Amino acid sequence: MFTRQINLVILALFTLTACTPNYFVKYYKGPADARAFPAYDASYSSPDGQIPVYTALDIHTDVLKLISKGYIPFGESSFYAPERKVSMDQLQDASQKVGAQSVLIQSHYRDTLTGAVPLVMPNNSTSYTSGTATAYGPGGSATAYGNSTTNTYGTSVAMMPYSVSRSDYEAVYFFKGRIVLGIYPADLTDYERQQLQTNLAVRVAAVTQDSPAYLADVLPGDYLLDINTDPITDKKTYYAAINKYHGQDVTLRLIRNGKIVIKKVHILEPPPSPAQH
Repeated sequence: MFTRQINLVILALFTLTACTPNYFVKYYKGPADARAFPAYDASYSSPDGQIPVYTALDIHTDVLKLISKGYIPFGESSFYAPERKVSMDQLQDASQKVGAQSVLIQSHYRDTLTGAVPLVMPNNSTSYTSGTATAYGPGGSATAYGNSTTNTYGTSVAMMPYSVSRSDYEAVYFFKGRIVLGIYPADLTDYERQQLQTNLAVRVAAVTQDSPAYLADVLPGDYLLDINTDPITDKKTYYAAINKYHGQDVTLRLIRNGKIVIKKVHILEPPPSPAQH
């Protein structure tokens, strides 16, 4: 009976784990489907049909490395959860749903939750009684033998210890992009504004390999001031200028090591939208 009780507890724990929601889906932030982006390269696929998952040591640094390889970040999942409730199958499922073509994940152990839960088990006992009785009468004596069984029912409680490790998780989803310029901009920090003595620039956080910007020797760490004299004050104005000058030659004015640098580049035409295929 004890073994059966333990098996029932294990079965209950397994059922609870199986019903755990997919945290990557539950805490996802980003567009519902990256395949709707015009820059999405639908021709790209991994050889084994599985979405490549890379483990990050420093997720911010590794995001830029993937961008330099032509991947575009579009969404993320960030949460805190027990390790046994998070699996790579869940990450693959979440990635498939949003159209990711690559995923970068980082996890950090935070703590371990310990305790004990009561396990109620049967504690039954059976006692046996036997005896004899002799009766005397005018005809002599007679002896009778008998026995009886008494069942006593009860329960006992055992404390079952448990230990649950919990971690912080962060996953960033990417698609393989069709690049038109190849600069990945970042807004300035307050420190950078002080160093540059201007609010009107963006930092070149990454440059995609073999892109127009890469071939023109635009470098990570440069500061982009304007495109064809259009001021670039943040990421919003950067992307507006890119859309404005699709298919045209443009002049980029940058700051590198405190000096003005001029680069001539050709911004490519964007690929047709999915609706035009």
